[in-house]
Amino acid sequence: MINLLATRTDLQNESLINYFKNTKINVVNFPFFKIDPILKNGSIQCILDNIHRYQKLIFISSNAANCFKHIVKSHQIKLSRGVHFFCIGPTTKKELSFFNHFVHSPANIFDSQALLKLEQLQNITQEPILIIRGEGGKELLKNELEKRGAKVDYLECYKRIFLPIDFDFIIKTTKSSSLYVMITSTEIARHFVESFNIYSAKHSQDLKLIKFIVNHNNIIDVLKPLGNDIFLTTSLNPECIEEILK
Repeated sequence: MINLLATRTDLQNESLINYFKNTKINVVNFPFFKIDPILKNGSIQCILDNIHRYQKLIFISSNAANCFKHIVKSHQIKLSRGVHFFCIGPTTKKELSFFNHFVHSPANIFDSQALLKLEQLQNITQEPILIIRGEGGKELLKNELEKRGAKVDYLECYKRIFLPIDFDFIIKTTKSSSLYVMITSTEIARHFVESFNIYSAKHSQDLKLIKFIVNHNNIIDVLKPLGNDIFLTTSLNPECIEEILK
C-alpha cells in the first residue's frame, strides 16, 4: 500500500481522492492549511463597484473561484455575459461552472506560464484585467500582464491559515508503508520545514522515509535541506501523480 498525503484544502484534494478510490494508492485528506474567506472589505467593495470595467477575470485557484462565488451571491452581483473567465487547472475550471461562462485554460500544462501563452492574453494593451486570488500570492502573473500593457487589479478574497501538522500520524504511517507528501507551494513547504525542524529531534530517521511530490523547482529549494527524496511533477493532474507513484 502506498499512502499519499494530499495537503491542500478539502476542495482541492477532492479530485485526487476520487481518482485513486479503490486502488492500491490510499490518498489521505491531510490539509496543511485552511481557507478563511474574505467576503467584504473596502478593497473588495471598490472592485465590485467597478466590476463591469473588467472583461477578463483570472482565477488563481479553486479556492479563489469558490470564494468569489460567495462574494457574487452575497453582494448580488450580475456579471456581463461578455466577460472572459481564465484559470490554470481543471479543479478551478470545475468550480467556475457555477457561473455558466466559457472558461479559458491551458490544455496540458497547468501553471502560470502556460496560462500566459493563451491567445486571448496576448494583445491586451490598456485592457483592465482582474486577478482573483488569496492574500499574499505570487506577483509573476500580474507583472507579465502589465509588461504586455494591461491594467491589472487584484481582488483578494481569502486568507490561508496554516494548521498544526500531525507528525505522530506521519511517523506511524512511514513505519507501515510508503508515504508520499504532496506540497504545492513554497509557503506550504516553509510551514512543513519549520514544523519538521521542531519535531525531528527525536524522530529524524523516521521522517527521512517521507518522499515529497512537488510541482515547482522553488519548492525543491525549500525542501532540499531536509535530505528527503523529492519528485517533481509538471502537473497536479491525478494521471501525472500516478506516474510518480508507480
